[in-house]
Parts: sequence; structure tokens; C-alpha cells
Amino acid sequence: MGFFSSLFESRDTKKRKSHIKNLLSVAASDGNISNAEVNFLINVAKRLYMPLEEFKSVLEEPQYVSDYPPESDRERIDQIHDLVCMMMIDGNIDEEEVMTCKIFARRLGFKTGIIDYMVDKIIEGVARNMVKDAILNDVLRSLS
Repeated sequence: MGFFSSLFESRDTKKRKSHIKNLLSVAASDGNISNAEVNFLINVAKRLYMPLEEFKSVLEEPQYVSDYPPESDRERIDQIHDLVCMMMIDGNIDEEEVMTCKIFARRLGFKTGIIDYMVDKIIEGVARNMVKDAILNDVLRSLS
């Protein structure tokens, strides 16, 4: 794919690819990408209606994918939720993965003062098997 062809991609394509690249980074941050993590990546790509070739291009050449944060708080929190789910999918919460989630929260435009609370709140909600929308709404209220 490469850098130049990415100049002509739609906003939605750029957001999808950026999100999958970020999830891939969290999956790899503990030094191992498990089958469960690969399956989670595939499920997120399907949820985002990402074509298979686009998905493969991110996996094969993540270095050509630019960061492209969504505009709305809801979408950004949704992405953090996915990052936390990826981090927790293997049943272990590795400190490197937690730090990676917090770095991405900052890159997505969240202020430093809210990131620890937000990531901890999402971890707590996922651990308690809360419905995703309930977690996102709770975090959104805390941003107000």
C-alpha cells in the first residue's frame, strides 16, 4: 500500500486503519500476540466493516498507517474501550499494556488528568462484565 496511496483514503478508512494499528500495538506490547488477540482484531475489523485487503495491509505494514483520531468523545472512548479489551483478553493485565493504553488515550486527545481515571474505569467495567454502552456512558459523564 505505502505512504502515497494513503493520501487518497477516506476519513473512515484512515480511522479504521489507525484503530486496528493501535490495537495491534497493544497486542504486541507484552511481546506476544495470542490467538485470542488475533481473533479480537478480526472481530473489531468486521464490526468496522473493514475490507479484508485493508485489514491485511495494516497487519503487514503498520508503519505506513498514520494516527487518525476520531472527532467525537464517544468514538474516542469507544476506541479506548477496545484497547482495554485487547489488553485484558489474555486474562493478564501487563503493566506495559496499561501504559500503552494510556499513551493511546493521550494520542486520541484526552487530557492527562483524566486518562488514569478513564482507563481504570474501563478496566473495572470490563472486569465486571458490564455492558459496553454502560461503561462508555459512565466515562462520558465523568468528562462533563
